[in-house]
Amino acid sequence: FIFVFLSAVSILFYGYGAIGKNVVNFLLTVAPSIFVGASITDTSSLEKYFRAFAFMTAAAAAMHIVGNFIMGFIYVHDMTSAYSVLPAAIMALYYMFHNKKKLIYVLLNIIFFIEILYMGVRGAIVVYFVCILVSLLYFSKSFKTKIITAMAFAVTAVLYFDGTIENGIIEVNSKLVALGIINGAIKRLLEGTITDDSGRNAITQKVMGAVKEHPVVGNGIFSDRVLLGNNDYTHNLISEVLMDFGIIFGTIALVVFAFYLIRLFYLARKDSFRFMFLLSLAALSVGQLLVSGSYLEEPFFFMLIGVMMNSRFFPKKKRRTG
Repeated sequence: FIFVFLSAVSILFYGYGAIGKNVVNFLLTVAPSIFVGASITDTSSLEKYFRAFAFMTAAAAAMHIVGNFIMGFIYVHDMTSAYSVLPAAIMALYYMFHNKKKLIYVLLNIIFFIEILYMGVRGAIVVYFVCILVSLLYFSKSFKTKIITAMAFAVTAVLYFDGTIENGIIEVNSKLVALGIINGAIKRLLEGTITDDSGRNAITQKVMGAVKEHPVVGNGIFSDRVLLGNNDYTHNLISEVLMDFGIIFGTIALVVFAFYLIRLFYLARKDSFRFMFLLSLAALSVGQLLVSGSYLEEPFFFMLIGVMMNSRFFPKKKRRTG
């Protein structure tokens, strides 16, 4: 009801009749995902289905990559596929850590690792690496192991800035180029443009200017499409919420959302499957939306909100982490 009201306000009071189609699509295809998240109760049955889902996704991604290679696509920067593979790749981490003696899950994660790197999308790669670190820390049994894991990532960062890892990346790139493949992420990395904003800073400055004009109640949902033109959007969750709801109400909404997101992970800390399920959902929605996309076009974001509202998501008796 809240989003129906906000949609009506944006069209009627802000005069954004041009975004009527966006609002209808949002109400019919995105917002209803709240009910999906709100209906999830016992996840024990999902565990076996996600296992099959992980293998099927890895196979589908492999076929997609082979198809691109056969078709002769040289420059690889497949954003849609990279983020689509991400949740299955994160769930594969669960099966690997939960079944430590089964080599097949190690191989599955290696395949996902190669596939995500191959797709060449820096945002998806960063989110994936963060999830790997979170998973390693979560499944570490002792504080000592957690420290070693964190130090390993720190050493990796040092080796990268030292140039040691970069030499390896250059070698990998030369092999890919020999095969006629130009990886988008590696290309940016070697050109020194990996942190380039791709025009996002200019968009953010324009959006924040509009936010300052209506700091209390904001500009209404989908208002960034009107401001930027060509149905473009802010490409950042935080600035989009501030644009829609203003500094005051937008900040309140973000703080409340962050509180309930942290609360979800805290409640799931003793149930490894639920924890990793939430991690995959958060990565696909929040992780992606911080670097690209729009929350008004992301069903999984509203599915996550539905889970936050779902008091039945956590049963009284929790399974022990294996």
